[in-house]
Amino acid sequence: MSASFAIPQQGPAHGTDKAPGWFAAVPGPEEATPVDIFDHIHLPEDAAPASKGLKQAGYPINQLLDMRHVDSELVREISDGFVDQMNWIKGQPLPDNPLTHVCALTYFSDLTLVRTVLGHHGGSAGVDQLEIASIDHAMWFHAPLRADSWLLFANRSPVAGHGHGFATGGFYTQTGQTVASVAQEVLVREPPGQSG
Repeated sequence: MSASFAIPQQGPAHGTDKAPGWFAAVPGPEEATPVDIFDHIHLPEDAAPASKGLKQAGYPINQLLDMRHVDSELVREISDGFVDQMNWIKGQPLPDNPLTHVCALTYFSDLTLVRTVLGHHGGSAGVDQLEIASIDHAMWFHAPLRADSWLLFANRSPVAGHGHGFATGGFYTQTGQTVASVAQEVLVREPPGQSG
């Protein structure tokens, strides 16, 4: 991991105080579909019994956050195809320490990017035949945020090929303020030796 830190300073600003044009058409979290996070986590058949037990118990993810999926057809329509997937995400109540909220959001940011890449190829269908992993993950924080308040995570995957996919995303408050951006390269390949 590489991390850099800076104190807030005065300088030119744009984009953090103005919502994207499509934002006003996004249904709020109350209107979006609740997501069972573990439905989107793939454990291989030979996973440790303890891992399978945790998954069956919904721990720890379902206790840590509430995630609501915005209808994918609506997302493509209102964003003119620029965004592939949107989810509202809110963590459980957290202390006021800003670093705690940044760390929580970093954790949340890795939940949907692989799925955004796979969404162009049938979603989770056929996942058992693929090797999947996050490779590079980078985040930038643009404004103070609370990870225990609803944030819209809008994702897109502009390209995939040769066993790798790329996805980006932005986090927005309920008023449309951009608070963080993320980019991730993912491994999505057939195991070596298989032909497809």
